[in-house]
Amino acid sequence: MKSPAGAWQTLSMAPLTPAPANAVNDPCSALSATLWVGPHGQIQDCDETALEILGYTRAELKGRHLSLVLPELSCTELLDDERLNARLAFRCRCGIPFRALSQDGVDHLYCVHFNVVSTSAGAALSVILAEPMH
Repeated sequence: MKSPAGAWQTLSMAPLTPAPANAVNDPCSALSATLWVGPHGQIQDCDETALEILGYTRAELKGRHLSLVLPELSCTELLDDERLNARLAFRCRCGIPFRALSQDGVDHLYCVHFNVVSTSAGAALSVILAEPMH
């Protein structure tokens, strides 16, 4: 039996390899795109991947409600006292995909992960669209 110091020495000698970016054991772990939205769901910005997969230009998305691309959220309050809506949080935790609609009218399924972030203007959200793993 090795002593704790010996075990540490053995571990520290092993070569280090970076973990994959999405190493979480999650049915929806293939990161696809990120949108940043205000507390009432207006899209403030997005990354290039979001533009590519959704088929919009940045100008077409900015200021529009998130339900433009995630129609199921049309009558849903995203935040409740600067916290993510409990029903949304539960659905995201369960990995139940949301229907997303690209500009050309094609439906896609994405798992959605909401992250509440603090800004100088109050709470906002990063919305990560992830392709479901099959």
